[in-house]
This record gives sequence, C-alpha cells and structure tokens, in this order.
Amino acid sequence: MCTNAVNEELEEFIFTGYCKVKNQTTMVECEYSQQPYGLCLENIIGCDFQKCEHNKDCTLAKQILEKEDE
Repeated sequence: MCTNAVNEELEEFIFTGYCKVKNQTTMVECEYSQQPYGLCLENIIGCDFQKCEHNKDCTLAKQILEKEDE
C-alpha cells in the first residue's frame, strides 16, 4: 500500500467476488491514488486480503492488485 502524501484525489473502485472467509459473494471498496507510475492502493474497505489465509487463491485480491498494474 502507498501513502497519499500529497493529498491527491483518490479514485474509488468496487470489486465483487467470492470470499472464502465469509463463504459468500462480497463487495469490496478500494481507493487508489494516481502516481507517476500508475495507480497505487491507498485504502480497502470490506476486506483484509493481506492477512487472509486464502489470499493466494482469492479472486478479490487478484482484482485489487491488478488494478495497480493497469
């Protein structure tokens, strides 16, 4: 995760997918800041995939991280 040191506007994105921990489809809101190299994840609401035991197989984590690579 990045830190929005320059107080730039954040872009919000909503991702949906199956969560193994909750055993249901869920929505996750993410906020990204625009950096010279692309988008950088700032905040995640509704998911803690960094600490989740299923993060390597998680479709939500994949969507969240792929957004930074676009």
